[in-house]
Amino acid sequence: MLGNIPWRRAASVAVIATSLWAGVTSVAASVGETADTRTRPELSFGDDASPWKDIVVDGDDVERDAVGTAYNVFGGFGSVSCNNTSRLLLDYREENPAAYWRILNLLFNPRTGAGLNHIKVELGSDTDTSSGAEPATKRSADEPANVLRGAGFRLIADAKTINPHVKVEALRWGEPSWTGNRPADRYRWYKETIDAAYDTYGVKFDYISPSQNEVNMNHLGSELRWVVDFAQRLEADARADDSRYDYSKIKVVAMDSYRNGETVSAAILNSPEALQQVDAIGIHYTIGGGPNLTRLNKEYGKEVLYSEGVAPMIDPEYRINAQPERGGIGGTVGAVDIADRFINAYRWSGSGDNPAHMTSFLFQPAVSALYEGSSYSPKHLIRASDPWSGYYEGGVGITLVRHFMQFIDQGWEYIEGASYGDGTFADGGTAVDSSTRTYLTLREPAKVADARQGTDFTQVHANNTSTARYFEVKVTDLGITSTTPLYLWQTKGPDDPATQPVDVNHFKNPGHVTPVRSETSDDGRTYFVYRIKVEP
Repeated sequence: MLGNIPWRRAASVAVIATSLWAGVTSVAASVGETADTRTRPELSFGDDASPWKDIVVDGDDVERDAVGTAYNVFGGFGSVSCNNTSRLLLDYREENPAAYWRILNLLFNPRTGAGLNHIKVELGSDTDTSSGAEPATKRSADEPANVLRGAGFRLIADAKTINPHVKVEALRWGEPSWTGNRPADRYRWYKETIDAAYDTYGVKFDYISPSQNEVNMNHLGSELRWVVDFAQRLEADARADDSRYDYSKIKVVAMDSYRNGETVSAAILNSPEALQQVDAIGIHYTIGGGPNLTRLNKEYGKEVLYSEGVAPMIDPEYRINAQPERGGIGGTVGAVDIADRFINAYRWSGSGDNPAHMTSFLFQPAVSALYEGSSYSPKHLIRASDPWSGYYEGGVGITLVRHFMQFIDQGWEYIEGASYGDGTFADGGTAVDSSTRTYLTLREPAKVADARQGTDFTQVHANNTSTARYFEVKVTDLGITSTTPLYLWQTKGPDDPATQPVDVNHFKNPGHVTPVRSETSDDGRTYFVYRIKVEP
């Protein structure tokens, strides 16, 4: 169980560091101090003989368009509620409401929990889509859409009471037989469900992904035509007298594909109508980019989403028994691996000059509220399979997300030269023990920083190897001085697994670092140099 760790952000650097004795570390750098970090000791890492590698954090190193707007800004983490994975939450809500609200606060509270800010719900069709079936909102053409069926829309409504800024999306895996694969009937199903969500819960959609989830690329042409058709119909309905709200503000996603971002991007580039109607590209289980995706992102301003990704699998208290040397959070699909995936999904060396630039990551699922033994049941941030008792478990996944979400706000800008990962591609991320550096750096928007004459920034590291990493972080143009401290936040495995709880060292602040020296470049810019050790 995670507790609340109060903090006040000034300029901050967050670092996640984990490795062989697996854990997660965060560093928060502040122009001002915080109540919790003020008494922490100053830390020193390595010496001049250590194998230091440079990370240059240049506050001006943000890729912008001609008018100065950043091409990519931080989106954050979210949840996919699909395949019946949220079903038992309804039972928790009825039988153990206190446990239910604790679970939702752990997931969605931006101060005390993970702060997930995006929910994608399956538009159900009464079809088993892997772990179970989501109920159809319309079982015949004449039936009014009913969003009281299933747990997805209830989850959205309740999450929004905790964080009203949670973004909402819908996607289909199948469709009711009455639609007959006819665009007009399929659109009717979507549109009436959109309106029912608003009429029942007051929910407005931010995104819709009209195509079938992970559609076979043999149907790419017809599915893309349907995406355009859906967007045009919705655009027309936004002007209708009975419109519930301005549907034109709903972003259209194409196409929630399984590792086919380049193929889909090429098809969109070849379709003027798709270029006009598609707002975002959704890709699953990969970190790779390509030239077509880069064009959509930079020439046409399309957002790129890691729109379905794996959640950490096997909780640390069980994982540590199989791999005690990794502390419960390292290894394949451990918490560190998932942090590594998110970082590499933005800029991975294997993509060369065309990184994917994915800015959001949606866990499928975030909460595993289905019976154990169902397909994919071990992956989650929280497991909630026992509503009769109110029992649930999880924690390190929440901690993983907090290392990002507690220190980075939506809309923050990526510092390109200080965002990078390497390693061998493996099953949606990089193979354990194959990388040499993995870090992500963001800064608050320039207009915010200029208004108060100071800049907050955050850097996150993931180390899923057995080797310590030593970095000299050289910072310029971010308002840093020779005395600005960077505060560390760390999660790692227990020092003594035999006697300590597995989470004893999760999300702790061991201390801070200050610049060890400054350097002046040939063009007269001053760089303040911090030394950071990212432990194995």
